[in-house]
Amino acid sequence: MSGIDVYKAETQCLSGRLGASPTVLGPWTGVRGIATKGKILMHRELDGRRAVITGGSRGIGAATAKAFAEAGAHVSIVARSAEKLAETTLEIVRESDRPPVVVAADLSTAEGVESSIRHCIEQLDGIDVLVNNAGSSGFGTVEEMRDEEWLEAINLKLMGYIRCM
Repeated sequence: MSGIDVYKAETQCLSGRLGASPTVLGPWTGVRGIATKGKILMHRELDGRRAVITGGSRGIGAATAKAFAEAGAHVSIVARSAEKLAETTLEIVRESDRPPVVVAADLSTAEGVESSIRHCIEQLDGIDVLVNNAGSSGFGTVEEMRDEEWLEAINLKLMGYIRCM
């Protein structure tokens, strides 16, 4: 299997190749996982794979990075906060003894995406798996959100995902 497998870490998993439309994740993709009580149980297909996890410093992204590292993947975590990335790196090493490639970047900008993905490719010697998980949410109702908040969300959650692929 070549190209980048794309995984949405929240509710839907997608698998595709660069330039192709994604299809629903299934046994034909070669990588499967089962979520149970906050843990992701991975099959052996992740051993030796090179995975980039955006939003990898906390929450779902950090849990995914830990699970992938424990399953034998070479992991890179990308997030805005260098401090949070350092904390998550220590946790990953403590649990898997596999230090991740760490990239502090703002994925809401084209420059942030390009430089972080380029660094990951250089450090991992390619990418097999991309987990697009970067994102934060504003608080309030739709009526209360300002245009700037909507544009920030679109740049990070939509454009950042597209640019990473």
